[in-house]
Amino acid sequence: MAPLRRQPSQQRSRERVERILAAAADLLAEGGPDALRPSDVAARAEVPIGSLYQYFDDKNAILESLIERYFERIRDTLTRCIAGKDTLDEVLDGMALASRQWLVMHREEPMWTQVAYGILGDKALQQANVADSHRNADLLAGALLAVAPEADAARVRDVVLVTNHLFPAALQLALAEPTPARQDAVFEAWLAMATREVRWVARERSGPVGDVGHEAQQEIGST
Repeated sequence: MAPLRRQPSQQRSRERVERILAAAADLLAEGGPDALRPSDVAARAEVPIGSLYQYFDDKNAILESLIERYFERIRDTLTRCIAGKDTLDEVLDGMALASRQWLVMHREEPMWTQVAYGILGDKALQQANVADSHRNADLLAGALLAVAPEADAARVRDVVLVTNHLFPAALQLALAEPTPARQDAVFEAWLAMATREVRWVARERSGPVGDVGHEAQQEIGST
């Protein structure tokens, strides 16, 4: 995505763009993507509407800038949590830590949940989200294969890709629960399933498992 019409080159211009995006983030948290009317964003940022249009074509461009920051923050958290891990258990612990930090981020800063909702409502943003899922899958699969080099690389990456892309749905389901305790319970249920699948595929060295799950196959084989 390249939402800025032009890049701010001076400190004053960069500060103005930051003020616009901060105002947009506040409005997004308050009213969702529909609240990102450029005139309202400019008024909240206390900048002339013409200054806003110097950098952003429309509300979608503002949302895209916020989404790009969302992607970067998610990826930075994952990178930090899995860096320097030497065993499969350590990488999986890092993955779990990053996931829990993402939950806290969404809980404490509701604007990010609205960013995620904004992705669902726009086809171009959905494509950008898929591309970001692939980047995160490359990152996590690389860490897993570094500690499990005999695993099937393609299968590891596919499982990680699916797990990563389903994260927003699991997060939204958890945050819809009425209490923090219930939110944690639902989120931990998803995290346990995701960790179990990633651990299994990182340890597995055989061929494709077919159309049924590995646990179901094992059960069928024992009957």
